[in-house]
Amino acid sequence: MWFVTMLVLVASSEALATLETNLSGQGDCLKINEKTEDFITTHPPDSSSKLAEEVDVKTFVLDKPYTLGHMANLSGLSSSFSLLEPVYKGSCKEDPAPRRSIVESAYQHDCVLAVNTNYFNESSGACFGNMISEGEIVKNDNHDKNPTFGLMKNGSALMGYIAPERLSAMNMSMAIQGMIWLLKNGENIVNKSLSEECGKWQSVGIRTLHRYATVTTARVAIGTDKHGNVLIIQTDGKTLAKTRQGLSLHDFAEVLISYGMYNAINLDGGGSTTMFYNGTVINYPADVCGKFRCAREVSAFFCLRRTITIDISKQVLVYKNYMHIIMVIGTIFIIFWRTSPYRFTTYQRLYNGVRLYNVGLLGRVLGCGTHSTISSYENQNLTSKISTECEPLPDLPVV
Repeated sequence: MWFVTMLVLVASSEALATLETNLSGQGDCLKINEKTEDFITTHPPDSSSKLAEEVDVKTFVLDKPYTLGHMANLSGLSSSFSLLEPVYKGSCKEDPAPRRSIVESAYQHDCVLAVNTNYFNESSGACFGNMISEGEIVKNDNHDKNPTFGLMKNGSALMGYIAPERLSAMNMSMAIQGMIWLLKNGENIVNKSLSEECGKWQSVGIRTLHRYATVTTARVAIGTDKHGNVLIIQTDGKTLAKTRQGLSLHDFAEVLISYGMYNAINLDGGGSTTMFYNGTVINYPADVCGKFRCAREVSAFFCLRRTITIDISKQVLVYKNYMHIIMVIGTIFIIFWRTSPYRFTTYQRLYNGVRLYNVGLLGRVLGCGTHSTISSYENQNLTSKISTECEPLPDLPVV
């Protein structure tokens, strides 16, 4: 009897292993090319532009399980929204690569809003997946089947399985590759994505992509609503906690739908999950530093750069308050200009004791007057004539 039981257990474990392997995507990953592409394009409702400081960030709380989350609506902010590499431009091309916390990166680039994005090697910091930052291709060599979110320079968004060759040819301001396409046209497609995608990037502590999807942890997603507005939603949690903290990808997708997302892909979550807004971290990071929670050092990140503005109304008010001073200074300048260099004050120019110039104050202010004009001077013999015309004096030496 025990022999039969053992056979059943072995068969069951093998079946489970086979199922997990099929769902893991860790075998021969499916490849993306121009023939196997599957993506959608969304367009924003208008091209209106807002200040970065006007970004709409809301907090929500889920009851079962108790989970804190945040949603950022980037409508009208595509011109200020960027995907940036950590520390310096080109760092994601390196291996090993530098990492920084979202707080450090946000202060470095003056971000109103900053959120972690891509998967990376936890040992070397090397960035995973295809990436376009500030209109320039950073990495474009991954053909494994994983979803990409891209933003065109006209504000339109692309989402899904996009071939690297297409990314190179399109006029994109940014693009980032995630893992698990969550929503497509309002439908939860997590199970379909698990059966097709590649799972090489998940944490070492999680054996399969299926396990990665079902574990409860912190999550991050980017996508669009039904109208084409870009949304980022983040929820808190902790991977492999003793008590359930966070959401599985199946539950996360349903939460996204409930908060208005229509298309979305999953980005790096877990301990990397950090949302920075208006000078502070607004979520509860999973990493523990002594008695406190702290933001993990991560790779690339989304940044909504602060808008530099000049309040014209205040400048006009300043000019109005000081207009009388400006008028006085302007009048003095005009008088100086009209009387310089020959008619500024009453004076006498002498040449060997001969008075050459003597004009009244009114004449000097008006720029005209009766004065002596030298016709010629040779061997100190002077010939002068009286003139009432407005003409400058010759450049004579002063004795």
